[in-house]
Amino acid sequence: MIDTIALTLDQSMFSISNHDAFSPSSKGLFFAPYTSFGARRYAQCVNNPTSIDFARKIYKPRLTLTKRKIAMGNFSIRLKIEFSIPKLIFGNNFEEVENNHFDQIIETLQTRLQEMSVWVEKENLVDAAVSSIHYGKNMLLANYTSCSMVMSEIEKIDITRRLDMNKTDYRNAGHCIRYHANSYEVAFYDKIKDLAQSRTSEKRSIENYNSIQRDLFDFADEKNLPEVLRMEVRLGSRQKIKSLLGSLDQTPTLTFKNLFDAALSQSVLLHFWDVMAKDMAVLALAQQQPHEILQAFVDYGQGHSKLSKNLQLVGLMAVLHTVGWRGVKAIASDKASIRALQRLKKDLES
Repeated sequence: MIDTIALTLDQSMFSISNHDAFSPSSKGLFFAPYTSFGARRYAQCVNNPTSIDFARKIYKPRLTLTKRKIAMGNFSIRLKIEFSIPKLIFGNNFEEVENNHFDQIIETLQTRLQEMSVWVEKENLVDAAVSSIHYGKNMLLANYTSCSMVMSEIEKIDITRRLDMNKTDYRNAGHCIRYHANSYEVAFYDKIKDLAQSRTSEKRSIENYNSIQRDLFDFADEKNLPEVLRMEVRLGSRQKIKSLLGSLDQTPTLTFKNLFDAALSQSVLLHFWDVMAKDMAVLALAQQQPHEILQAFVDYGQGHSKLSKNLQLVGLMAVLHTVGWRGVKAIASDKASIRALQRLKKDLES
């Protein structure tokens, strides 16, 4: 359930056989005349998959070499290796990796890096520091449930308040919802529609490098395509990875070997799903008729709650059913106190 991961290696952990494989050539990072930093405190060279690789359905990582000024006039050179683990060994990320795939991943990654003029010992890949990690889960929907039906309910959840996020992004006609914070994001999208979108334009799809898995389905027969909802949790910094795992009572050293664990991946995804599920019960009740909701409140309160408060909550739930929390806040933001709305929300949750 790990998808994309970024590994960082110090200069002592790798060697480059052909500096011209990078753009610009990485020779200037290691040998005189050295690459000028200009106004920056660092210089970078990249080595990414080519159009020939894509045409041959060969998946390769994205490589970034960075030379940075540090204290006392010294420099550090680091190599960042970013790749989708399932795409590396399966050619797609519909299939999910398990713990027993780790040796195969290391072997394949070492081979791909060598093809890109970079040599890394297997032990250094195993113990490489993780600088970012994306967890993902494909959910195959059945019983005539569509991704759009599920996402229309997810859209109503007040997830940004619960997860301290500051931005929500809706893309591709509602087929993707992304919730952003400074160092991480949570995303839901229709995986099949995203794959179809990449046939029109790779730039407009949510995933990168969809071309290698584009032929998995026959898009001419749209009626028989599966409904696959994709959930991703993208942790963009070591600090966020460490703090999140700490909140889950997990304290592994942030190396590739230690973080490549199916149970750990599942706990991260379930953490965010459980946060969302706290709003699901309220939204489920909002599907009932107003008189049924009022009856539930009266029965639950056993005569102690005021009818006026119950009627307030019934009215709130009727609006929630239509536009969700985001819509309620948009309607009420100019005229009502957000604190008053939050108090009503706590009453509903209780």
